[in-house]
Amino acid sequence: MSEPNTNEDLFSKEEKIVKKANLILKDEKFAQNPLLVEYQSLLESYRKLLNQDKKLIKIGDGLQNKVKKAKNEIENLNEISRQISMSLDFDIVFGSIFEHIKSSYGFEGCCLTLVSQDKSRCKNEKFISTTIFDSIVDSYIGTTYSLKTNTGLIAQCIVNNEVGIYQDRNIFEEIDTNHAIKSAFLMPISIAGEVIGAFSLIHHTNISLKGEEKESLKKFANHISVVIKNSKIYEDSEKARIKQLEEFNLNLTLINKSLQKFVPKDFIQFLNKEHITEVGLGDSVQQDMSILFSDIRSFTTISETMSPKDNFGFLNSYLKVTGPVIRKNKGFIDKYIGDAIMALFPESPMNAVDAGIEMLDEVHKLNVKRKEWGRIPIQIGIGIHTGAPMLGIIGEEKRFEFTVISDAVNLASRIEGLTKAYSASILISEDTLVALSNPSKYYYRMVDKVKVKGKNKPVIIYEILNGNSERIIELKLSTKTEFEDGVNLYLEEKFEESSIIFKGILKKDPKDTAVSLYLERAKYYSVHGVPENWEGAWKLDSK
Repeated sequence: MSEPNTNEDLFSKEEKIVKKANLILKDEKFAQNPLLVEYQSLLESYRKLLNQDKKLIKIGDGLQNKVKKAKNEIENLNEISRQISMSLDFDIVFGSIFEHIKSSYGFEGCCLTLVSQDKSRCKNEKFISTTIFDSIVDSYIGTTYSLKTNTGLIAQCIVNNEVGIYQDRNIFEEIDTNHAIKSAFLMPISIAGEVIGAFSLIHHTNISLKGEEKESLKKFANHISVVIKNSKIYEDSEKARIKQLEEFNLNLTLINKSLQKFVPKDFIQFLNKEHITEVGLGDSVQQDMSILFSDIRSFTTISETMSPKDNFGFLNSYLKVTGPVIRKNKGFIDKYIGDAIMALFPESPMNAVDAGIEMLDEVHKLNVKRKEWGRIPIQIGIGIHTGAPMLGIIGEEKRFEFTVISDAVNLASRIEGLTKAYSASILISEDTLVALSNPSKYYYRMVDKVKVKGKNKPVIIYEILNGNSERIIELKLSTKTEFEDGVNLYLEEKFEESSIIFKGILKKDPKDTAVSLYLERAKYYSVHGVPENWEGAWKLDSK
């Protein structure tokens, strides 16, 4: 025999039993039965028990519904908790909370209002709804309310920290009477006991909430506060991470800039490397370029009159004005050698010559200041040669150095050294002159043909006159033709004739050292004769 399917089936059977028992009691043949009274008593007890069963079953059904509803609520809250743990995207979690509230309680819109940092006002930051409240969302998203004047239901909810339930009220604007909101439920949102905003729920019909439903909705509000807190923590963490990353990048940039002060980035680029960490021993490349050497005249004598500290101050004041000139003209400083500068110009020899001329101009400006400081003026000599040096890394495992190796470097250094002998500011090699794309831009003259130590082939050197005073430039240009005639006679071993010309030049310009040197050599060769296989080149035995 199968069990009844429902409570109604069970009570229907019991009711039939009671009905049958009543018929028995009314039957006359049982009227004199001594057990009738006891039977009536038992039947009455049965009726009471039956009524109690009905009540208990009804209570049980109610409890079952409550348990089922509580179970659904817990599942909803667990799902929201899971989403909170999985995502820090506030919009995603806030949308999920609204969907659960809509499915469980029927509300058709929810709004999140947050207090400003200065706590003077609040603003509707998030607003989600079904299509029925589209106009409400468009009208009030971003609306702000004053917390100081305590005007409006949302502001009151936040200021008073109280839950509010309203019927037929536009909680967003009380003066609005033409609206679709029939029910509204407002809850304050708190973090660590501080009210940070309000959570509003709206519906287009009248909804009544029971006590347990209000408490359940408060739990959703608590979840929102957790989301906001987590979002803020994440935002703060992200800001801290970004700040840390920015500080790291800044430090890295500063380190790279510092490294570039010691190792020019141009050098690293020549080796086809992106960063200094990529270079290694033996990395090298050959590159056509012009090499510039500069040196302060009589530096040793000047430095002897100064303390070590003053010496460094003096050198740095000089390098401070000359270094930028080199970079401006597309060159870079390979190294400082005491008071000397070695710079490389990979693009054009004209860059090197222009840099040399501007360096002279900067030294002139510096000398004006040095005169004001009561210091003696300084002079520099500049030598430039163009060739194809090797750039690369030398050293050992614990100590690397970028360097340039070639005869071109040595020759540039020797040419700079010759500026002292000829009292010239800038001397360049013939290779550099030939490589100039526009030599007519400069005033220059051929100075000498020399054999530097360790070299058999003579090198013709030229003096660049630009950068000198106008008086010196005009004087040397006025004697340039005579000087060249005298040099040609000298090379033809016509020393007496050349001497006459040189003497004539010295009457016009007694300080022309190059002319004086030629005159001395002509006199010497007139008396002693020239060496065997003489090529007209003056041999330099010193570096």
